[in-house]
Amino acid sequence: MQNIVLDFCMAMTPEGIQEYLASVFHFPDYYGKNLDAFYDMLTGMGGQARIQVLEPPLPPQDAGTAQYLCRVKQVLRDAESENPGICVVFTQREDGGRAAAGENILAEEGKREGNGT
Repeated sequence: MQNIVLDFCMAMTPEGIQEYLASVFHFPDYYGKNLDAFYDMLTGMGGQARIQVLEPPLPPQDAGTAQYLCRVKQVLRDAESENPGICVVFTQREDGGRAAAGENILAEEGKREGNGT
């Protein structure tokens, strides 16, 4: 089973969120970087995947970003209902969101390359 961690604790714009999703999920270059494309990629995933969403203790200060994150989370829920191979788990980040922006991407890469980090 593939384990994917999404850390939404760092402040991002909607465009930054889409770049982050494309990077974490290793979506192809043709990924449309919008919510419809995100849903399509999730529902088309093969195999088993556990997607852990680390939520910030406080919502982003920018109302537009906060609303977009809510929509991203709804897409994850909808895709989970459609694709029996994915399991989405929402958890509160325990350290208050102090991790570096690339931490989860690097950890995922290390696992894939056999470094075990």
